[in-house]
Amino acid sequence: MPHSTKPGSVTTTESASDDLCNRSISDHSSADYANSQQKREQNIDINIGKQLSQEIKSSRNDNNGDESEGSANESPIGESGGHDDSQILHGTKLILCVFSTLLCLFLISLDQTITAAILSEVANKFKSFDKIAWITAGFFLGTCAFCQVWGQVSTIWGRKWVMILGIVIFEAGSLMCALANSMPLLIAGRVIQGVGGANIQTLSMMICTEVSSVESRPIIFSFAPVVFTLASVLGPVVGGLFATYVSWRWCFYINLCFGGLIVPIFIFSFRPKTPEGTFMQKIKQLDFFGSLLMISSVVLLLLALSFGVSEFSWSSGASRLQLPVTGESNLPLVPFQQPSHHTSSLSNFSQCTFKL
Repeated sequence: MPHSTKPGSVTTTESASDDLCNRSISDHSSADYANSQQKREQNIDINIGKQLSQEIKSSRNDNNGDESEGSANESPIGESGGHDDSQILHGTKLILCVFSTLLCLFLISLDQTITAAILSEVANKFKSFDKIAWITAGFFLGTCAFCQVWGQVSTIWGRKWVMILGIVIFEAGSLMCALANSMPLLIAGRVIQGVGGANIQTLSMMICTEVSSVESRPIIFSFAPVVFTLASVLGPVVGGLFATYVSWRWCFYINLCFGGLIVPIFIFSFRPKTPEGTFMQKIKQLDFFGSLLMISSVVLLLLALSFGVSEFSWSSGASRLQLPVTGESNLPLVPFQQPSHHTSSLSNFSQCTFKL
């Protein structure tokens, strides 16, 4: 007999299947709705993040624009003295640049100590025992008087060529000392050496700071005391050997040999950006009055201290005159200060100019 199905059971089965379909559809729709809500929330968060980042960037750009305008107003000429990450060197160029600057420091330190062994021979040569102290004092006179001046000049004209100018001045003074045929000429050469030495001592550490990263600076700066110590030990020994076996003049000729090695290496390895501005703009930035007061006050002070010990008594008119003049020449530098975009010769101590 054929199997018969009851009408009621068919209706029940169809309604159950419809319920299952409706439930699955509702489950899918709720899941889709939840996913769409989640995507909306994510899009809202992304849009909020983009808006915040745009606002932060715009505020940074505004601040940078204000700083650039302020720096342009403060200094119309681009200064190479400010630290610029683009000047940082790596690899061989960094090694050569640091080597050349440290060799310059070694040369200056050696020149200060190498003359200790030749003082008596030089005095015998020129019959001037009363002026023998000026062989050493003349060098420090030029160094103390021009340290601040070279710092200002390098900020305006750039470190590289000002450093080379200092090396040339030092070598010219060394040649003058080596060829000197009298004690006054030798002392004058020592003063010129001091002027160039002030340049080298001032700019060497500046250049090492500008070409090195923060991580490598401690290693580089740790070599400076090693260089000074090595020069202090070798100076009298080398000077004594020259004076005994060759000639005391080779204590100055040796500087020319070092200079011929240093300058090409330095020019090749150190290539900073050239400061912007015309020649006349740079000249206008120089503080001639402040530099003149600085040099004159330092020279008079050192001369007074030197003459008061050796040639004149402390109660003499020369000693009494120079010390008050030293103080009076500094008076315009102290009480009258006003901020300015010009860089004074004392700018390493305070960012202001000094006027009468």
